[in-house]
Amino acid sequence: MSSKTVADVVESLIGAGWKMGESLTSLSIAKGFLPEIDLPSLEVGRSRIFEIAAADVPLPADLCALEALVGYSFKKKSLLIQAMTHSSYVDTTASYDRLEFLGDAILEIILVTELMKYEKELSHSLMHIYKTSLVNGDYLSFIALEWKITQRKTDLKEDPDSGLLTEEESLFSLPLWRFMRHDLPDIGNIHCKVERRHALLRCDIIHALEWGKEYPWSLLARINANKFYSDLVESMLGAIWVDSGSLDVCKQVLDTIGVLTSMHRFIKDRVHALHPREELGILANGKEVIYDVQVQKSADSEDEWLCIVCIGEDQIIKVDGGVSSEEVRTRAAEGAVALLRSANGRSGSPVVYGGKRQD
Repeated sequence: MSSKTVADVVESLIGAGWKMGESLTSLSIAKGFLPEIDLPSLEVGRSRIFEIAAADVPLPADLCALEALVGYSFKKKSLLIQAMTHSSYVDTTASYDRLEFLGDAILEIILVTELMKYEKELSHSLMHIYKTSLVNGDYLSFIALEWKITQRKTDLKEDPDSGLLTEEESLFSLPLWRFMRHDLPDIGNIHCKVERRHALLRCDIIHALEWGKEYPWSLLARINANKFYSDLVESMLGAIWVDSGSLDVCKQVLDTIGVLTSMHRFIKDRVHALHPREELGILANGKEVIYDVQVQKSADSEDEWLCIVCIGEDQIIKVDGGVSSEEVRTRAAEGAVALLRSANGRSGSPVVYGGKRQD
């Protein structure tokens, strides 16, 4: 018997405990396998983190609009401050790293619980695919760029003839990532590049997420957002859970920002969400898939990436103009999958995965 089979049985028993009585039952089963470790309940663990957080800390002026954006008022404002504080920020005692680690788990718990409502309709493979489509860094970074609050500002405008000053009101948007406290030296340049790519791609991505038949893996990868964008979404979830003690509150936030809406839409329309590189491995039918990635350095502009995909000894496709190694691999795999589908006479039909067609 393989070690994976044994591990799967342990995990399935803990999962059965969750279905029977959620965290307390699954915890008691986990303790049976790990008697030497003091495993606290979720509530005890959460309370410990909550008690450590400083009380009576006022929100800085630049974070005052953040609670309105999130739709939740924090009992301990220090948790919200920590959730937005990058480790580079000099005037801090705690960054968002631990809350991001926690928020990642909270996100998975909520999504898995929602996916289990479809257990009679979906294979476990499809559940895994849909979960992956909603927890990956590129998707969460897109959420951080789209999750915004609109505010009003007043500027003074001088009349060129009279010289008189008049007040002029206008609206502007503040996305989640704008609230991050940091001391990153090149942050302005990073933001400009990411914002430019986001502006060019967002309409196509939104259309694919809301109406498309295939998940936009390569479009999301092309935004090439830094990890801290997705970290902020997860750290916010972690902070909300610690402060509220409620998975339902976290679920409401995920519903507000469209994560759960996307999940239900993917399932309803059976969106093809298998990653192109994984699908290409299946279509290769046992042959080795080789990604030859090269970077084309540029002194006066952004580096460009090139990828050649070979299956066995056969070159399938060459893709250039990539913004990163990961993005050009994903785009090359997507192109290779399309070519192989066509060559196999399927005219774009996805492969069979996990015993069911992804169509």
